[in-house]
Amino acid sequence: MRPFRKERRKTENPAPASGRERALRIIFGTLTLLVIALQCTYLTEVVARRARSSALAWANARPLLFLAETAVFFACALFFIFLSGRPRRGVRMMTVPALVLSAVNLYKMDLRGEPLLVTDFAQTKEAVMVLPHFRLTPHLYLIAAIALLGVLLPRLFGRERLPLKGKRRWAAAAGSGLAAAAVLALAMSAPLYIPQQTDLLYEEAGWVRALWETRPKNLLKRPDHYSEEAVLSVLAGSGAEPLAGDTVLPDVFFIMSESMFDLNRLGVLDMSADPLEGIKALQERFAGADYIAPHLGGGTFYSEYEVLTGYRAEDTPGALFSDRSATADGMATLATVLKDAGYVTTVMHPNTSRFYSRGFNYRRFGFDRQLFTDTGLPEITEKVGPYPKDSELFRLLLEDYGTRDEASPYFAFVITYQNHGDYKYEYSRRDILVADREGMQKRAAENYLNALLEHAEAVESLLEELTRRERLCVVVLWGDHAPGIGDFGLDFGRGSEAAPYYRTPLLIWNNYGADFSVGEEAVAAYRLGALVLSRLGIRTDAYFNLLSDLTPDLVESQRMVEEDGRIFGDDERYGALDETLLLLHYDRLKGEGYWKGAVQ
Repeated sequence: MRPFRKERRKTENPAPASGRERALRIIFGTLTLLVIALQCTYLTEVVARRARSSALAWANARPLLFLAETAVFFACALFFIFLSGRPRRGVRMMTVPALVLSAVNLYKMDLRGEPLLVTDFAQTKEAVMVLPHFRLTPHLYLIAAIALLGVLLPRLFGRERLPLKGKRRWAAAAGSGLAAAAVLALAMSAPLYIPQQTDLLYEEAGWVRALWETRPKNLLKRPDHYSEEAVLSVLAGSGAEPLAGDTVLPDVFFIMSESMFDLNRLGVLDMSADPLEGIKALQERFAGADYIAPHLGGGTFYSEYEVLTGYRAEDTPGALFSDRSATADGMATLATVLKDAGYVTTVMHPNTSRFYSRGFNYRRFGFDRQLFTDTGLPEITEKVGPYPKDSELFRLLLEDYGTRDEASPYFAFVITYQNHGDYKYEYSRRDILVADREGMQKRAAENYLNALLEHAEAVESLLEELTRRERLCVVVLWGDHAPGIGDFGLDFGRGSEAAPYYRTPLLIWNNYGADFSVGEEAVAAYRLGALVLSRLGIRTDAYFNLLSDLTPDLVESQRMVEEDGRIFGDDERYGALDETLLLLHYDRLKGEGYWKGAVQ
């Protein structure tokens, strides 16, 4: 016999509760559920914002949004309760996804410096591939919220089932689900002026409203004034020009450098040396400027898309998460323009073609050849931390270049990977030291700076090798975005504080003495390819010609912030530019292609 075995007790069926008792139970259960919804709203905001004071300040400043978020949780809890038939289970079903979303928001702010966006859900596959390289430290508020919402508060309800059965329960679940949707729609439709930057949106609106506001929208709609006359009027004077007989067609290398950024210029770290000193010397000797990235702390594909297409990613449905809707068969891109000029085009990246659907997207971008680790590029075994060394990538690039068809000019679009975060890996190089950081922050900062130095050395070696070649060569090098500076104990800041972090170094080098200076302090991502084409003397595409000829004070990308904190989208000049670009963007990607009829 087992000791202390509990005897099963047989109980008679309890007497049915009176109407008064049922009413009291409903009132008590409703009040309890309301308390849980309030706690859920507050604690998820605490987790996402990393502080109780921030959550309280937001609730005090935006009480209606706080109550609206609570109403959403309350209605969702009712739905799950009726769906499962058990109050305790239903409450847990409501709190678990809320906690998961809050935790994702917390870690995304740490890793990328921006809040969780709806478009991130389409990048789940990419996130799963990248996250093993990061170290996610458990957060005290997250642990407390899980304990309270996931374990303690649901225990306020018993394990008993609801008295509703069959069709009544399903009808109640459907009704509460509709109520949840109605509450969500009502709460999210309230007018609220929010700055366009997503971090400011989150700070003002809360994460439920922020998710709603950043849901995918089909921005690329047919403009009301779209017509052949309107398109050709805009392109007048920027039409296609035939290649001049004396046009030099050098081999062209576009190198998008992962997280190449000049922290030294901002003075935010006390570093013993500047890792980009060699790159800056090359900028002075040849051609240099700032590149304005479309994103902070991540989003490499955004830069790829903008440079190659001339379209702003935020204006293109699907481009933010490399969806197929962002590209079209036969679309005109930098690669197709160069192909028409006689170039053989190649893309190279030391990752798989599945990552960000690059294999599919680069086929639509018009590239002849794709060299990924699953499509012909040898795997690079030498690493900096977990990432392939750029010096090895450039060695493979030179090998491919050595086997090219010399009868045709060569174009390579190279995406590096070495300086990807997280930066807390093991790395022995310590040529550059950081004096004002300790522990893991010091290690991460020194890893990044020394890896950046190693990258710069690899670039200089590549340029030296190309100098020795007999072919004319042009190399365009830029940083795709700022690194995830949270690893270094830094913060991108808000509003105008974040503006400097959108600017990365841009170098245009050549080995035959041509002048490739852009004549501008900064070049927005979507204009870079057009400017290089113009400097090459390849002005055969009217849209790229227009981009290259834009007035310099309109080069900044939409939703950037000026030094005084103004957002460009609020300025009439930028509003007019938006309308022009969207008109041409639609015509090229989804419209009738009237741009092809533009002439000088």
